[in-house]
Amino acid sequence: MQGFASKPMERIRVAIVDLDGRGQGAVSRLLQIPGVEIVAVWDPRTEFLARVRAELKAKGRPAAKEFTGAEGWKAMADAGLADVVYNTCRDGALHTKITLHFMECGVHSLTEVLAELPGAISDDDCWALVEASERNRVHCMMLECCVYGEYELLALNMVRKGILGELVRVEGGYVHDQRNLQFR
Repeated sequence: MQGFASKPMERIRVAIVDLDGRGQGAVSRLLQIPGVEIVAVWDPRTEFLARVRAELKAKGRPAAKEFTGAEGWKAMADAGLADVVYNTCRDGALHTKITLHFMECGVHSLTEVLAELPGAISDDDCWALVEASERNRVHCMMLECCVYGEYELLALNMVRKGILGELVRVEGGYVHDQRNLQFR
């Protein structure tokens, strides 16, 4: 949606889908951002809900409404509690379905993408995400775990300020061992 900007929010209510791995880390990262409140969490495994409950309590934050069960994510979206969903669902087909449903409920969607965690599996899924974003006038952002880190943004600012001189070629890589994520 070229040129689209949603209204600024003083308080951003976030729902988190799937609390294993990246979801648990998202809770910790989001709690560091002023104005962000984690209002709802879903995971079919209650032990992951308990971890988030403990972390919110330890940080003096209000408890999040907890959803569980195979389709608890749907009830969470339909409840209208959140402005933004942070989707880390590890099931590729379900991942896209969840993002689409939240967008149909008018919720901005942040969706993790990794080799084992695609934001969409097919071209049709990709187009469905674009069309749902445009139709519902909500953002859909594919997240990446290091593209917006402090070192990456430092390099970008150095380039923009001309500190590195005239760039004629740039190459980057994203190399790290992910065997522990692929073969648990």
